[in-house]
Amino acid sequence: IVDLLVDPLGPGLVPPEKRTIEYLEEVAVLTANQLARGELKVDRNKKGLTDKIMNFALKYDWVKDQIFNRAKGQVLKLTGGLYPAPLKILDVIRTGLDEGEKRGYEAEAKSFGELAMTPQSKGLVGLFKGQTECKKNRFGKPEREVKTLAVLGAGLMGAGIVQVTLDKGLKVILKDATQAGLNRGLGTR
Repeated sequence: IVDLLVDPLGPGLVPPEKRTIEYLEEVAVLTANQLARGELKVDRNKKGLTDKIMNFALKYDWVKDQIFNRAKGQVLKLTGGLYPAPLKILDVIRTGLDEGEKRGYEAEAKSFGELAMTPQSKGLVGLFKGQTECKKNRFGKPEREVKTLAVLGAGLMGAGIVQVTLDKGLKVILKDATQAGLNRGLGTR
């Protein structure tokens, strides 16, 4: 499609501001119609130099071993080995490279079924649902802007809330049962 846009115009035949959107629209509609009627074929097997070099290198097991060992190291570093899915993804990709596309898709389907039933998967789904639910504001927009916040209890959590609120530039009223608690909450003794 890029060739259809660039080649007919050539350099400097039409100023870029003139009919640009209309021309793009015409080419897009023409191309879509040709694809739908089967008059235009797209060669998806064209390989560039990078693809050719990569495919040549991946014929050697030692190259694949290096790539997958490095990828596995990165996955373990990022996940701490706590999530099985990223490692399984690497296994599935390796299966597809070693045994072909069909076996790769079969391994993907099997692995997905196994991973969907793990405690980690259930936990991540619950986390996603919880985060989504928390994003919903059931109370609507506040009627007035908050300028002062009251915190009951100057313990660790109360003191943390006070600190964050003060950093945001709001006034804070801190209540605690004892003066010692207030001093702790204010960071004094």
